[in-house]
Amino acid sequence: MRLDEQAVYEVLSSIEDPEKRRDIVSLDCDIYGPSAQIMLGVDEPVRMNDRNYIEPVIAHGMKLMSLGFITGENAPVIWRGPMASGAITQFVSEVEWGALDFLILDRPPGTGDIQLTLVQTIPLTGAVVVTTPQPVALAGAAS
Repeated sequence: MRLDEQAVYEVLSSIEDPEKRRDIVSLDCDIYGPSAQIMLGVDEPVRMNDRNYIEPVIAHGMKLMSLGFITGENAPVIWRGPMASGAITQFVSEVEWGALDFLILDRPPGTGDIQLTLVQTIPLTGAVVVTTPQPVALAGAAS
């Protein structure tokens, strides 16, 4: 089993089997179309702790953060690059994630400001890219 397949297996099996539980964080980086709260059926407000850090929402044994928890499901977000990058930086550095084994990033398509901010902010040790099989999606994932 290659490393990327092993990581995916670990994440999925830890969600499925509480005895194999890992510390998993899911960060919805699609500022322009956040969907984590919808896909996971979570409708909770974001709270601040006594250290002035954002507390992640917890669902299905995972810690979650999405702009959708802050703006609401139907609120439009019309931000230029610096504001979107600032939100991602804040999610990485000002959310009380605690220890984690896996960080799942749901990012928007393409190679814009969000992707650049992520690779400049988070020290990566590996990555698994998941996409749909359409040619245009594969081309975007390859970039």
